[in-house]
Amino acid sequence: MARAFFALWPDASVRERLAVHAEEIAKQAGGKPVKPDSLHMTLIFVGNVAEDKLARLAAVVDRISRKPFSMGLDRLSAFAEPGVAWVGTSHVPSALYDIQAQLYMELENAGFDVEQRRFVPHITIARKVTKDVNDRPIDLILWSARTLCLVHSDTKPEGSVYQVVKTWKL
Repeated sequence: MARAFFALWPDASVRERLAVHAEEIAKQAGGKPVKPDSLHMTLIFVGNVAEDKLARLAAVVDRISRKPFSMGLDRLSAFAEPGVAWVGTSHVPSALYDIQAQLYMELENAGFDVEQRRFVPHITIARKVTKDVNDRPIDLILWSARTLCLVHSDTKPEGSVYQVVKTWKL
């Protein structure tokens, strides 16, 4: 079984800038920064999928319209439970909501049991945060979203390890 999800993967320069915030917030609020090469924005968490169904899962992307878009990452916040700090945007582009909604609908139509949680666009930058993180603005990080990925997640004692199964251009 593979724990699978769909995500947008930032380019190296965006990940480097996010990693600075990850280190800072981990020092300020406790917790562990997410490794720069693991920084991503989850669109849909599918959960456990049999290895032989990954191709069918990937085929869902062929049925959605994909186009590149840009957004400004400009705020730092946290989810108290499960104790994660994240970076997000004050102005969510409609293209982001569109691609997430299309993925959701096509996955349900294909018979996949997808997570029912409300979509809150964010990039987790630190885990196991132990102190409050005040919602606040950060210096703008402009992100041109160009890559959609199907990702396999493996939970290890030292943290999650992500393997990109397939990548599509937006």
